[in-house]
Amino acid sequence: GERTGRRADAINSPCGHRRHCLQCAIAWRWQHGEKCAACGYPSEIEPVVTAMTCEICFDEAVASELIAVGPCGHQICAACAVAYFRSGLGSVAEEVKPQGLRCPMFSAGCEGFL
Repeated sequence: GERTGRRADAINSPCGHRRHCLQCAIAWRWQHGEKCAACGYPSEIEPVVTAMTCEICFDEAVASELIAVGPCGHQICAACAVAYFRSGLGSVAEEVKPQGLRCPMFSAGCEGFL
């Protein structure tokens, strides 16, 4: 295949290979079937997430600038993470529990701790 200079933003699942941009991956599969271009095993393509919304401020952020805050996996932007940790440290007696600092999404029902 001819290289277009586009970033490989499609991932094959379950093998995890990335070879093409999403548009080229779809075209390749149309010609060759539902298999990975790298290993030939049956797979599905999924777009690689390049932007997401912060779950605190709802601003769109580049995925690499979001932080997964704890085992629950909620993702927030770096600015909100810094503000949340500063707030928690500023009122330790109220915010920090024996298990740690609560996930910033506790008001939405998350029971995770950081």
